[in-house]
Amino acid sequence: GTTQIDHLVISRFGVFVIETKNMSGWIFGSERSAEWTQVIFGWKSRFQNPLRQNYKHVKAVQHTFGLAAHQVHNVVVFVGTGEPKTEMPDNVIWGKRVLPYWIKTHLREVIDQPTLDEVSGSVTGSRRRLSSDQLQRQTIDMDTSNQTAAAKICARCGAPMVERVNGKTGEVFWGCSEFPKCKNSAPLV
Repeated sequence: GTTQIDHLVISRFGVFVIETKNMSGWIFGSERSAEWTQVIFGWKSRFQNPLRQNYKHVKAVQHTFGLAAHQVHNVVVFVGTGEPKTEMPDNVIWGKRVLPYWIKTHLREVIDQPTLDEVSGSVTGSRRRLSSDQLQRQTIDMDTSNQTAAAKICARCGAPMVERVNGKTGEVFWGCSEFPKCKNSAPLV
């Protein structure tokens, strides 16, 4: 099968497999529960425990590169305005700015230089397997979507707008990243 990994940080201190979640509201969950809960103004929704979701990614990285369990780290980063309302494990991080500091707490080298070069080369080499036309198209698409998202600013509070999905209709729209403080929205064009 296939799996989609959000981010990899490859270092002598291990390979950090990072699952990112852009969520708002209150977040309830524990390391062992199958599902976590998001609460926004009394509206509850369940989602798969991101640690379990990322576990599959961790195992894929271990298998693909022949790494041991102690060489690969499962990390979940919440980048939205969500707030944890239950005690979270150390590898669940709130705010993308905290991630570099958390990674730096791993002080023991667990990957030697030849293995590091092999893993890093394999990851960067996989991008090279795309034809130059495909790579250029992918880069242009990424640049365009990033510019569009970055250019969309909330008219009420000045915060960035993010893509949201209406849970009832499935309609995609722009919503303020400061929700629930700011409830401004706009149609996705």
